[in-house]
Amino acid sequence: MTKLAPLAFVAVCVASSIGASRKPTDPAKVDLSLRVNPAMAFAPARITLMAQLKGGTADNADLYCPTVEWDWGDGTISQSSADCEPFQPNKSEIQRSYSTQHVYKTGGEYTVKLSLKKAEKIVAAATASLNISRAIDEGSDIIR
Repeated sequence: MTKLAPLAFVAVCVASSIGASRKPTDPAKVDLSLRVNPAMAFAPARITLMAQLKGGTADNADLYCPTVEWDWGDGTISQSSADCEPFQPNKSEIQRSYSTQHVYKTGGEYTVKLSLKKAEKIVAAATASLNISRAIDEGSDIIR
């Protein structure tokens, strides 16, 4: 824990030096961000998705061991859940980052949605957009 204290202090100093007009953030609030790499590609394209959960406490019961659902925006959905130990306040820690890959076989504009769920309740969600360009020979009569 002592290793994290200097990092937290630096973050507070940087935030306070940006400007006094910033409103204080709610320490219980969590923010889930989602990045897509690459955001533009040619079909078929393997896309890497990286999510980061920021804020909140490390032992948040709602975010501990969630079901992770990826809605790829292409008509497919992937869902996974881990086999975790029972939640223990002040001891169990939440996972802060998630990553995966998905292959888009056809061109189009897609919106990917990541949902972290407890039972059927969504406890955090994020979306990201990407554009897959149609392959040169997709839909053409050219044979390779």
